[in-house]
Amino acid sequence: MIDDAIDSIGGVPRTISSRGAHLISEYFTESDMNSYILLNNREASKYDLYLPGRLVAALHYNLVPAENTMMFVYCEAIEKTEANRHCRELMRQATEHARNRRLELTIPCPIARRALQEALAEVMSTDDLVPDER
Repeated sequence: MIDDAIDSIGGVPRTISSRGAHLISEYFTESDMNSYILLNNREASKYDLYLPGRLVAALHYNLVPAENTMMFVYCEAIEKTEANRHCRELMRQATEHARNRRLELTIPCPIARRALQEALAEVMSTDDLVPDER
């Protein structure tokens, strides 16, 4: 995780503020044009998911640090092309980030819940591709 400045990487904004956007993860697929970058925009209380040069999805949240809780309030696809894929990836990475921070998570947004269920179904359907240990 980068806490200070984030250089401009394929359209990802540069932030110098200590409370600004923070790079959470980069997820690389077959080619660099399919590289997802997740930023935690703390000032706006949202996660932003980027592909090189463009914002593709956002997840607004409420964080209560004293109670160690986070609520995913609203998930939106900015780029309508492959919106479901972007939302699934956003939910996969955002829930992983919340889990790593040991936050109790609530998801009242139906779009976010559906995207997370689809992301989990994707993972479960590919489990049979991994050979059993012998």
